[in-house]
Amino acid sequence: MRRFEGQAGVKTAPCAVPPPRRGIIAPCFAAAGPSPPRPAPLAQKAPLKKTYPLHVEGKHPDRLLEATKHEIRKYIKREQNKPCPAGVDFWDFDCKFGSSAATAEPIHLGALTERINAYAAEKADSFYVELIAKPGVRKPRAPATDTAEERGED
Repeated sequence: MRRFEGQAGVKTAPCAVPPPRRGIIAPCFAAAGPSPPRPAPLAQKAPLKKTYPLHVEGKHPDRLLEATKHEIRKYIKREQNKPCPAGVDFWDFDCKFGSSAATAEPIHLGALTERINAYAAEKADSFYVELIAKPGVRKPRAPATDTAEERGED
């Protein structure tokens, strides 16, 4: 029988298995064997493919638009902060935008916010965004070959 510390005179029922000490595996779990292996990390990153509504009853359209843009920026930031594979300089994104998944067309990532604002100004009901992270490699700049004479300087 064990007593709780600080409670003099209080007895507990006998315990079949004593509680494990810190850092020691309990006997009932030791027989189960080692824990299963962790799954391997995915080679392909999870894409963002979503249709965002621009009009929801009970929500102000401006706040809904800002929340949508915030969610897209948060996804981009989260993907960019993931470690790059060997030989890759940064995470680039393939971006598609349209009123639905069937009508989505490829656009540059920098033009995404402008297109969202344009759809909101047109009073569209919703829009579709697809962002897929891909490895990007920087291209080296061409060396400058012009001289001071070619630039018109003395």
